[in-house]
Amino acid sequence: MIRKFITPTQSKYNIALDIPEEYLDQELEIIVFKKQEGLTN
Repeated sequence: MIRKFITPTQSKYNIALDIPEEYLDQELEIIVFKKQEGLTN
């Protein structure tokens, strides 16, 4: 699993990932949400 925390400062933000070899030739899913979004207390 690759997990990155970012704080974008503009609406167009480019991200580059180093993909592990075991992930190559696999279908991957990329999801973007606020860090605390969807959590309940």
